[in-house]
Formats: sequence, C-alpha cells, structure tokens
Amino acid sequence: MVNYVSIPWSIEGYHGVEVYVLGYYLLCLAYVLHRAKSDWQPTVPHFTRAMLSRGDEYSAAMGQELSAVHTFLVNLPHRAGKVLAQYDTVASMSEEWDDVFDGQASDALEEARDWLEDQDRRKDWKEKAESVIRNLPLDEGRVEEFKKAALEYYQSQSRVNQLAITENSGEKAPTELIRYPHHCDKQPFTLIGQGRVSTVGFLAVYQVASKEIDYIANTILEHEETKLTEVKQLTFDVVAKAVEGIREGGYEAMVLLAPRQQIGSAWQNDAQFRIHMVYEGDERYLKLSESTKLRILELDGDHAFVLDRSVGNWKTVQPLEVEVTECDKNPLKVHITAQEVVSYQVLNPGAIKILKFRSSGQQNSRVHN
Repeated sequence: MVNYVSIPWSIEGYHGVEVYVLGYYLLCLAYVLHRAKSDWQPTVPHFTRAMLSRGDEYSAAMGQELSAVHTFLVNLPHRAGKVLAQYDTVASMSEEWDDVFDGQASDALEEARDWLEDQDRRKDWKEKAESVIRNLPLDEGRVEEFKKAALEYYQSQSRVNQLAITENSGEKAPTELIRYPHHCDKQPFTLIGQGRVSTVGFLAVYQVASKEIDYIANTILEHEETKLTEVKQLTFDVVAKAVEGIREGGYEAMVLLAPRQQIGSAWQNDAQFRIHMVYEGDERYLKLSESTKLRILELDGDHAFVLDRSVGNWKTVQPLEVEVTECDKNPLKVHITAQEVVSYQVLNPGAIKILKFRSSGQQNSRVHN
C-alpha cells in the first residue's frame, strides 16, 4: 500500500527544487530504514574475471551494472552530506509525516540521520568502491586504444627529426635503452572506464621524448671534438654569433636548444631576443633574418646548443613500445612502461655551437631530466 501525503513546505522563498528533492530523499531513506528488518547497505554484484573478460553482450551488461554501482558508491558520501543538510528542516515538521511512519516520524528521521553520519559506514562505501576496481580485469579494447593514442602523442612530442638526421644505415653505433615507467589509475583501462582513454598515462611517452633530447645532448657533449664557448647568459647577439660560426663551416643552423630558464631570462632581459621570438602555431622560433629562423626547444642542464640537424645521425633499433599491466603492489593502479632502443652518433662536429653558461654549476656537465 502506498501512502500519499502533501508536502507542507511553503513555496515562499523558493530558490530552486534541489532542497525539496533532497528532503524527499531523506524521507525515503528514513522510510526504508524504518521498515527494514536489518541495517541496509549498498551491495556490489559479484562477477568473476572470466565472466567480465568474455567480450560479449553479457559481459558488457555486467560492466554497465558495475559502472553504475561504482559511480553510486563514489558519489554517496557527497550526496549523503547534501541530504544530511536538510535534516533540521525536515525534522522540524516531523509531525506532518507521522501518517507515513506510524506515528514514529521523529525516531525514523533520527535513525536516518545517524545512518548518514556514520563514519565507519562511509569507510565501507569507499572500500566497496575500491573492490569494484580491484576485481576488474583490464579491458583489452581500452588498453589497445590507449596504446594507439599514446604512440600518436609521442609522435607529436618527439623532437628527433629536428635535432638529427634519421637514417638507419651507416656505421654501427652504441645503443641506448630509453625507458620510463609510470603508474596511474586502473579504472580508465577497465570495462567501466568512462569516455576517452586516460591521457594521464601519456606522461610515460612524454618523458621518453624528453629523454631523447637529453641523450642527444649528452652524446654531443661527450664527443672528443666537442668545443664549448663560455657565455654569461643567452642573448640574441650570442645566438646570432653562433649561427654565423656554423654558417662559416658550410652548415645552416636550424635549432636553438637551451635551458628553459635561459630562454625565459633572454625573453625578459634582452629586447632583441624578445622582439625576434615569434610563434607559428604552438612552435616558437627565433627569427634572425628573413631567411634564418631557429626552432626553439628546451632541455635541462648548463648548456645551450645551436645546431644544424646534420650534426648527427639517429637510428631507431627497437621502436617505441607501450605496455600496460596491472600493478601488483597497488591493485587500484596500472603500470605503464614506454621504452625504445636507439642510437645517436655525432657525424659533423662543425654543425653545432655549444654555449656553456659561466654562472651555472661546474661539477657535472651532463644533462639530466
């Protein structure tokens, strides 16, 4: 039998329907708890990994159900707080609801308030939400979608083509393993992942692209024919002089690779540098003349490099691979690893000018990321 009662709240001072809906939810919760023979708790359906990994319409339906339960559990503490905020208003009119609660509306509302305030209960909600993620297998489709997107992102971030020629023939050179591991939330890689793949995991391939620059810079610095020019700071005139020196050797400078702080300082303190730094889309250039402009790239360390890409050759021995696996130590996370095997060999030392900043530390000249 359904009991129908009129809502006694006045429409005066109406500021939106939310407070009335929340009050209604509080009454519903009080009614359920009052009528229940035992304490009510949200439950999580139990589906085995084998059931969820079948890849058919049934596993998809299970995933939808788990997604709804997980969303409910994650949002429940916040929603509970909003419902609880209406307690005083609803309780002040408890007599109006006695027909629904067999004359015990005040006791039923107090029971609902205690249920909403129980901190142990909230911990249980959190544990149940985590159990949903913990028990889910990785979804092969979403993992492959992430890998494809991550490799596309890497292509947009790698600067190798601007810093080196890329020929896989020629003299054999020592190889380098460039690798970066990263952990991120597991949920986006499961059946209940929402929307597009998680771009947080792109950090791994971004760091590989950054380490490629470090590897090239360190290889150049360690080459036996490397010559350094000491300067106090990066300026337009310093770069222009380096470009002229490269041109005298029969090369054409294409890139200015410099520490971020030096680029920022030059832009702030050198009017010529600031005037001649231009943007083309997301790319920055230092325009020395109508026919000469240098792509500006950043790295860490104590040196700046003005170079023609023909200074060295880059070979890809093993192309970039991205792996996503469950994390043994934290089942709420996945382990993302991006790695490649490459080699870089200096061919034309005259195609580069290296600027060493006098004010920088002198102990270690290597570049670190």
